[in-house]
Amino acid sequence: MERQKGFSLIELLVVVLIIAILAGIAIPTYQRYVVRAHRTEARRALLELAGKQERYYYSHNSYTDELDLLSTESTIDGGRYVIEVSSASATDFTLTATAAGLQQHDDAACQSLVLTKAGARRSTGTAENDPQCWGG
Repeated sequence: MERQKGFSLIELLVVVLIIAILAGIAIPTYQRYVVRAHRTEARRALLELAGKQERYYYSHNSYTDELDLLSTESTIDGGRYVIEVSSASATDFTLTATAAGLQQHDDAACQSLVLTKAGARRSTGTAENDPQCWGG
C-alpha cells in the first residue's frame, strides 16, 4: 500500500480553526492598543501646547487662543484629534483635544481630553474616565 503525502481536510480545518481563534483574540487587543497609543499622542500634544502657552505668556503677559501664535496645528496624529484653545485670558487657559475620524468611532470613553493652566485633567463623561483617559 502506498502512503500519500499531504494534509487531510480535517487537519487543514483544525489549523484554520486555530488561526481563527488566535485572530479573534489578537485583533481586538491590537486595536485597543492602537487607540491608547493615539490617545497618548493627544495627551502629549496638550502638554506641549500648555508649555507653548506659558512661553507665550512670558513674552506677552497674557495667554492666547490663537494656535497660529503658538506655532501649532489644529489637527494632530494624522487627523485623529482636533486640538484647540477652548478659552484663554490674561491669567488662565483651557486646552481641548477632541477625537475625530476613526478615533472618535473607536474611543467612545475618551472623546475629549481637557487640560487647564492649573494642570487639571478632565475627559469626556464622569470623573471615573479621567484616570483611564489620562493614563493615571
